[in-house]
Amino acid sequence: MMRAWCFLLVLASLPVLAQDLGRESQLAQEMELRQSRETLWLEAAEGRFAALYRPAVGGRKHGGLVLVPEAGVAPDAGLLQAVRRSLTQRGWSTLAIVTPIAEPSAPEQRPLDLLPQGLGRVEAGLKHLQDQSVQPAALVGEGLGALIAIRFLAERPEAGIKAAVLIDAPSSVPLESAVLAALGKVKIPVLDILANRNDGAVPEAALQRRRIQGENPGYRQLVVDVSRAGYGELRETLGNLMHGWLSRTLDAPEPELKPAAPAPSQPAQSR
Repeated sequence: MMRAWCFLLVLASLPVLAQDLGRESQLAQEMELRQSRETLWLEAAEGRFAALYRPAVGGRKHGGLVLVPEAGVAPDAGLLQAVRRSLTQRGWSTLAIVTPIAEPSAPEQRPLDLLPQGLGRVEAGLKHLQDQSVQPAALVGEGLGALIAIRFLAERPEAGIKAAVLIDAPSSVPLESAVLAALGKVKIPVLDILANRNDGAVPEAALQRRRIQGENPGYRQLVVDVSRAGYGELRETLGNLMHGWLSRTLDAPEPELKPAAPAPSQPAQSR
């Protein structure tokens, strides 16, 4: 009896991640029904998860993108659905993962506890691109996915990612602080998009992100005003913006280093 009681005490003291595995399983099943040819299962340290892979079509191939959607949104739905289709038609191979989902009743800080799972899934997605002989080029994250993407870049700069696109990065406490802390360590080009908004106002969290990246010449923040546009037009606009920025940023030639000027000759000194 005493052993059983001690065991229960140990279980009670363990951290609870409050991960909604049921909702994740539901998303995966729906994805397999809609996108059976594209759905695949990847392995991360925290377990198996579903993803969608779509190879690039067309002429020139630009590289690979790992897409990290908002938590609770399937990779083939929402804003990233049209973005994924548009970019693959323009030469980008995309690997879209299912973002870890916190239980609806979980406290606000619980999504932060799930960040390690998100980072592991991004890493597994990058490996899959490499296994397909696709050179990973950028991370694209929306909502909580934007935090996962920027946190991955801050913690694993050796991964070789060349750029990041953030769509509606979290602006609520405590997620905002986590975004700013990670963003301050990122030196690669970042496109910070404020979309899905009905006014042109820029929240304080976005202004903070702009300030913290002030010394990064590759940082750009865009506000997409959709007050006069529909949801479909917003998705098309995002696809065009991202393709243009990624192409210019990643296809730009490396600056040529000018050879150093020869040092002026010194007159011989008489002995």
